[in-house]
Amino acid sequence: MKHIIALLIFTVAMGAAYGQTLKTVSYYDNTQKLNGLALVQSKQQAGVLILPAWKGIDQEAKDAAMELHKQGYAVFIADIYGEGNIPQDNEAAAKIAGQYKSDYKAYQRRIELAMEAFVKEGADAGKIAVIGYCFGGTGALEAARADACDRCGEHSWRPVKKRGPSKRSY
Repeated sequence: MKHIIALLIFTVAMGAAYGQTLKTVSYYDNTQKLNGLALVQSKQQAGVLILPAWKGIDQEAKDAAMELHKQGYAVFIADIYGEGNIPQDNEAAAKIAGQYKSDYKAYQRRIELAMEAFVKEGADAGKIAVIGYCFGGTGALEAARADACDRCGEHSWRPVKKRGPSKRSY
């Protein structure tokens, strides 16, 4: 009987931990509303800021977030483009991503705003990694270059462009 009760408690606890879903977190860049997705289980939790590829928040980013959450991390998927600016095809994605590649300060600002929203949700500001693929990978490099967080770890997959030196002194 004790084993059955223990198994039942374990099953309910695991279901609660993994049954959670990403919640929309709205934040702003001046008047532009941004809608990130977050899942933070406890305050001051180590986290991963995910910078999506050039078509914005997609299923791949959401799947990565859920996998990282299952490993015990708080997660936040940044909204770089903002509400109403989601590209519908590759041509539109190339155009809007190109704007942020050309105006890297605007890209850095959007990443910084996402980081601030993530910390407000409960992530530990000193234990956040920034990751991204392709356009998001470029963003991870921009986060490092802009010193968007104090003790972040940045990881980029297939970065698109190399820019000048970082503000950091190693």
